[in-house]
Amino acid sequence: MRIGNVTLDNNIILAPMAGVTDLPFRLLCKEQGAGLLCMEMVSAKAIYYNNKNTEALMEIDERERPVSLQLFGSDADIMSEMAKRIEEMGADSICIKDMAGLLVPYKATELIKAMKEVTKLPIQLHTHY
Repeated sequence: MRIGNVTLDNNIILAPMAGVTDLPFRLLCKEQGAGLLCMEMVSAKAIYYNNKNTEALMEIDERERPVSLQLFGSDADIMSEMAKRIEEMGADSICIKDMAGLLVPYKATELIKAMKEVTKLPIQLHTHY
């Protein structure tokens, strides 16, 4: 299975779960055969302002690859800047979290377009309507 340029060993994907999918839990799931691990959801603004709690949530261990970071935000400039930072820190893909379906299609398109201008990482959109 492939997501953009990321090849997965299988189609078992660990969903991001707030307060659950920390690094030790992700490593356990990898040991049990997960093909893709999703990190905790983080705010683009929290990364932008160097929030220490957020930095801890973004820790990546080489043993857990491939790993995806779930990001939420609505400012295209900040989201694109954080996409670049996420790529530099070593994530394999980015999942944009649409909080309760608040991103209208044109806004989602704007965010993804801005992010793709600065990163080669695959970007997925996760919505709840």
